[in-house]
Amino acid sequence: VENSLASSDTSDLINDSLSNDFLISITTVSAEDTINEVRHVLRGLVNILHSSSSPEDDCNSTAIPDTLLRACSQLITSGGVKSLLWIASMSQDACSKLEMIIQEPSFCHDIQIDSCQALASLCPLLLSPNGLTPGTTKWAPYVLSVLVNVLKSQTISNDNSLVIIPDIYVDVLLGLGFLATCEPLKTRIIDEFMPHLLELHRHGNRNVSDAATQVCLALGFNEVELGANDAYLLGDKFILSRSRLVQAMVRDEIRHLLREIWMPSLKVTEVQLRENEEQSYGIGNELSSMFRFLCQDQDTAELRETVRQQFMNLYDYNSVPSSQCVQSSTSLGRKPMKRTMHRSGSYVEAGEFDRFNQRRNAARATSTDISTHLMEDINLHALSELFGNENGISAKPCDENFLQCHQFPLNGSTVERDWVMAHCQALRECHSTCAHFSPCMPARVNDVLRVCFPSVLIRDEVIPLCGFRPNSSFNFRALAMPSGRYCSFRREGQLISQECETLQHSDRVHCVLCFRNSSFAGEFTESLLQALYLCPIIQGLSFSNDAT
Repeated sequence: VENSLASSDTSDLINDSLSNDFLISITTVSAEDTINEVRHVLRGLVNILHSSSSPEDDCNSTAIPDTLLRACSQLITSGGVKSLLWIASMSQDACSKLEMIIQEPSFCHDIQIDSCQALASLCPLLLSPNGLTPGTTKWAPYVLSVLVNVLKSQTISNDNSLVIIPDIYVDVLLGLGFLATCEPLKTRIIDEFMPHLLELHRHGNRNVSDAATQVCLALGFNEVELGANDAYLLGDKFILSRSRLVQAMVRDEIRHLLREIWMPSLKVTEVQLRENEEQSYGIGNELSSMFRFLCQDQDTAELRETVRQQFMNLYDYNSVPSSQCVQSSTSLGRKPMKRTMHRSGSYVEAGEFDRFNQRRNAARATSTDISTHLMEDINLHALSELFGNENGISAKPCDENFLQCHQFPLNGSTVERDWVMAHCQALRECHSTCAHFSPCMPARVNDVLRVCFPSVLIRDEVIPLCGFRPNSSFNFRALAMPSGRYCSFRREGQLISQECETLQHSDRVHCVLCFRNSSFAGEFTESLLQALYLCPIIQGLSFSNDAT
């Protein structure tokens, strides 16, 4: 379709109609023509893409038509997706100024709603493995930021928020549900949106509630857990599961370090290993020749590789700090005790605490004012100012970080992203022929180990890197509890018991329960003893505070 108002015959209708330069043309072109064209393009996009976000479809399915994939690719390569993000995220002040120019009050509201629908419909296409233009997946964090901010504005009482009808709620939640299938984005959704998601789960409209439930299921929760209506309990469950994966990644780097340290000795037995037809030659078997009980983490090998690949698809190596710059646990400082009501042992009080947080959030500004840059070029720099940084991670005060009371590196989605990307970079350097060997673990790995084992003596006993201990398994499982004030440990004890069930068949695993920057009262002691009685696999218990 050729755009009669385009600057050239080869211009793309989507890009020209949605670009900021085209919005500037309203000063020289009829406002009515501009309004109609922008609306028609947006609604056309919604109609074209809407079929891809059907609940019955799977975002990984090969059933997605090639025409939709080509439309998604064209929209991104032409720059139209930047404009969609810009329109959907316009502040109230920016909308008011634009409506004053075009003199139509409902114009901004209409195109923002259509933009949100189009972005939601793009979600399954962004994560499709069917060979889109390279770099397409990197737009998923930006789209997630917009959808989350739109939905959060509906669950917070704010007279200036964008008002959307239940049907649009459902479309946006369906898009969010597709993004929730991506492991790196799960942490972001929980970190930025979990209490609001449970509010939508309790929504009076059945369709909205069902759509929110589907997002929760995609995050890995079940109906029984959702029935408790406790956002903190769900967050704790997710972090326990994700920490198991992070600790397996730590052991990946430990095994690589062991290989570098003991390689001179292993070369002596290389010929003997290759002559043994029953034993394949590789890093695992090389080390097994010296460490008989070395943990190989085969149960999470496929998941670890999938998560690493997804992080690399979403984020650039150059866009995150290096391994030396990742914020350590010792620099995070002691967290305020904000989970008192949650730890008191009552679901009712937990619900009251959620409502308290919502009233607190309602008193703050909910969006960044970009009105002074209304007519600037739409580019990644402008979107970075809007979302907080170049990866689409929302800039927000630290007390809006839902996971902030958990332990490094799972005390925030940005911290986890930086840690995993530095981990991926380290593994890539390990396989490089020109890599520089260091006999020490990276600082970010040591920070994780300090959280798991505050005692240096125990840490060196479980992970003996300074001496040859052939019977060591280097296998550990640290159950790091979130910082806060504990008046009871009953609910947490149930989570710990479930987690320990997965460790019953693990050999030579050193399991510890860790508390950091916490205080205790009430029935905590009795309920903790009961939890330990039910989990005999737990061998260690640690309590530690930061020096600050």
